[in-house]
Amino acid sequence: GTKALMTGHFAEAEKLGKQIVANLEDNENTEQAIRKVIEALGLLVGLCWDKAFDASDETLVEGNSYLKQHPVLAKVGLAFALVIFVMPAWLWYIVPKAKMDWTDHQHVIDAQSKSNGHEQRRRFGRRSSR
Repeated sequence: GTKALMTGHFAEAEKLGKQIVANLEDNENTEQAIRKVIEALGLLVGLCWDKAFDASDETLVEGNSYLKQHPVLAKVGLAFALVIFVMPAWLWYIVPKAKMDWTDHQHVIDAQSKSNGHEQRRRFGRRSSR
């Protein structure tokens, strides 16, 4: 239902985005526009995750007779369990990447591009010297 509809919309948005990027010239305004679109999509994904977790909380609480009698405690327990499982992964994988310098990110991108057989053409808004 809704998941399939959202997936279809994301696929169409991705195709449209690729077509737009392919037709645009390389310039500073284009890069800024792309970054704004990426930020907006990030917000959209975050809101979708929030809605999905809220629906799963409701389903778990309403679907269990014991939890249904104590909905506040059940939601606090579910939030605590989520923190226990998600926070370590966030600390191990997301935080180190967020603390990386942009030059380190560029080295990772270059290494991945070489391993995929693609030559990197842009470096964060600057033309690379070839």
